[in-house]
Amino acid sequence: LCEDFESGAIDPAKWTKKIQGQAEIEVALTMAREGQHALRVLVPSSENTGAFLRTQAPFPVANNHFFGRAWFHVGPEVPKPTHSYLMSATGPLGTGTAAYRLDSNSGQLNSRYTHPSIEEHGGLKKFGYDLPKEEWLCVEWEYDGSKNEMRYWMNEAAVPDMTVTSAEDPPWLAPPEFTRLEIGWVMYQVATSASEFEILIDAIVLDDQRIFCGE
Repeated sequence: LCEDFESGAIDPAKWTKKIQGQAEIEVALTMAREGQHALRVLVPSSENTGAFLRTQAPFPVANNHFFGRAWFHVGPEVPKPTHSYLMSATGPLGTGTAAYRLDSNSGQLNSRYTHPSIEEHGGLKKFGYDLPKEEWLCVEWEYDGSKNEMRYWMNEAAVPDMTVTSAEDPPWLAPPEFTRLEIGWVMYQVATSASEFEILIDAIVLDDQRIFCGE
């Protein structure tokens, strides 16, 4: 999958739009990372508010293992103090849904795993990277469901503190098949750092090998 939003609209053949609360999501002629268009998410500071795109287009994938890359730009401030959801790959596991996720808590990005069997509030998590404001950030990820492993790179640098391996206890059990990807921004609590946040997302790629941050 490769999405640069240069068509000027959300492609219904690839994406389903999901909105919570008074958030907005659209492809905008704006400051894009590549080309002239980017996905624009406007999120007012309120509880359980945001918007994201969902796709099933490339799934299932070989060996339940894939790499991804997307550019994020957050302003005018980083949402603080609040828990935000940026992205996930999910699939059925047992009687529930398992999710490999990327979240932010008060501006610190973290690996996240959720499943009904996990009792820890908000799921299992590993913190490791401070989200910049008013800068484009290249986020890369590897979700290896065959080994229950997850890795992230920020601006092409590995983030070891966010790495999940098969040795975790309890294990971060991936679904037998990832079936969809979501990407956007949802805030679970009120943020006081600004009254509204603009998140731009561009140049989304999914592949069977690492993508890096070039065009």
